[in-house]
Amino acid sequence: MKKTVIKIICLALATVFLMIPLASCSAKPILKLEDKELTVNIYQFLLSRMKGTLEDLGYKTDSEGFWNTIVSASGMTYGDFIKTQVLEQAYSYVVADYLFDKEGLTLPDEDIKNIETLMDKLTERAGSRINLNSELSKFGVNYNILKEIYTIEAKISYLKRYHFGENGENIPTERKEKYLNDNFVAFKQIYFANYYYATETDAQGNTIYFVNSDKREIAYDKVNGITKMSEFGKPVEDKYGNPVYYDAEGNIAYDKVNGVVSYMVNAKEEKIPEYYTKEELGKIKDRAERIAGTPMTEAEFDALILTESELEDESGLRYLFVSPLYYFNQKSEAKYLDDIAEKLSKLSVGQAGVVESDYGYHIVYKCANESGAYGMEKYKEVFSMFNHDLCDLLFREMCAEYEDKIVYDKEEFDATPSMIEIASNTLY
Repeated sequence: MKKTVIKIICLALATVFLMIPLASCSAKPILKLEDKELTVNIYQFLLSRMKGTLEDLGYKTDSEGFWNTIVSASGMTYGDFIKTQVLEQAYSYVVADYLFDKEGLTLPDEDIKNIETLMDKLTERAGSRINLNSELSKFGVNYNILKEIYTIEAKISYLKRYHFGENGENIPTERKEKYLNDNFVAFKQIYFANYYYATETDAQGNTIYFVNSDKREIAYDKVNGITKMSEFGKPVEDKYGNPVYYDAEGNIAYDKVNGVVSYMVNAKEEKIPEYYTKEELGKIKDRAERIAGTPMTEAEFDALILTESELEDESGLRYLFVSPLYYFNQKSEAKYLDDIAEKLSKLSVGQAGVVESDYGYHIVYKCANESGAYGMEKYKEVFSMFNHDLCDLLFREMCAEYEDKIVYDKEEFDATPSMIEIASNTLY
């Protein structure tokens, strides 16, 4: 459990990459790179943002028990872990400020105007600058420092555009391919649900099949069924005057190929699910594992999708981000995708495995990534943040080259407030 929470927190940290200053009683530098400084105030403000991010993710950030939980053999707490990880992010912040000047860059007028507009909106929302400063004081900053924060963020954004292009167009193709193969996996799946939808049934408990969606006339199996004669020597008919067909056991023979079922719905017109028994689920799981354990080509797996899978829209290739607990942190309803991604990371291309979720069993088949998949229209949703995230990664790598030149004041770091004392910042 501890390792899981650490992974979640690490991913949350990655979402707050841009570093920000803070104005408490101290303005001493905690990091210094030549003439550029990152003060204790800056570091504390960044912690407040991170605390707000964790709060949004549902963590009990107002609980001392959460921050004091031990996460390592050395006795490190969650609070200490957060502070250390955020400090590592802060290195990129001070380096970015340094690089902007070193490379002789100037913020475009439009960026400067956007900052002014934002500050005006914040002041207007607060009612006055005095009110805004009162609000910001919870995080140790004031109007001027917050404006400085946004200015540095704009510099970071401009540095990325300057080096990598507006949308990553300056990044070499081979680097994009490496990022694709390091962070995404292609797969196909066969899905077996652990439930079925309740349908309208006859007196014997068998699902009724109708001729069409108006759910009036019954669709009979006239090929394999047989009719019964009434006492008057005529075939038994239903209320619509159609002959009734029966199977060998005397049950009504329905046309299950061409007929339409009528699903039971609740007050919201939603289909009502019913779940398989433990014994039935065991058989479904065994069936899934038999399929996954059978060596097959991708073409053979494609054929099985058409005949076996219960999801009609799953016949194509899909991509998943393989970072641990990525979909959990995205608050996705499909959190089981993290389990699929983990399973696929352990498979070789051409192998299959089974993942059990709250919805049933997923037989996943690992496929080779397509070169340039990140630029294909059919995958635009899954790769919508591809260039953005790659730019962030390359920027962090660029900043890392200067980290050994940074002077770090450990005494100032140790003197910073604990995470329970840091205010939760979800606004700025």
